Amino acid sequence: MSDQAAGPHWTQVQVEIQTKEGPRQVPGLAISLCPGLAVTMQSFGRFDVTHIGTGKKLAPTGAAGWQRAYNAMLRVAELSLIADWSGDPLAVFESIKARYEDTVPFPGTRVTTRGVEREMTIKEWWQSCSIDMPKVDEFPWEGADSPAYAVEAVLDLLASRAAAAHLQEASPK
Repeated sequence: MSDQAAGPHWTQVQVEIQTKEGPRQVPGLAISLCPGLAVTMQSFGRFDVTHIGTGKKLAPTGAAGWQRAYNAMLRVAELSLIADWSGDPLAVFESIKARYEDTVPFPGTRVTTRGVEREMTIKEWWQSCSIDMPKVDEFPWEGADSPAYAVEAVLDLLASRAAAAHLQEASPK
């Protein structure tokens, strides 16, 4: 697990969301490892993953968001491992579709098909996200699969990928 004191922190940001009544500013949580995405509360008591550039809730966040912010934070981290969300969302969706048959790049996505256990594909994971259920247990004291630990594990993967990319850029060619 990463050392929170040394690593990136979630920070509060203002996000302009789109509502039936028009645009509205709401507070959100964002982290530098996951550019373009924030956790917002578009409906009272329900946390969503929102694309900062458009203010729109992303589809793979359950029908009505989550009751716990940690589940939305986990989804932000997972989505960031699959694609860079800092740009145009339509281009992002096209890049994700092109990778539908790839396996997801984070833990906790094993399925059994015809008696064989394997990792989910990105397409299977995306489809499973539409179910309005917590990804992990709702309370931090429930053990190793609590949302806090799951978020940290995926953020560690993002930090490792960012460090590897930085080293590659700094290497002489």
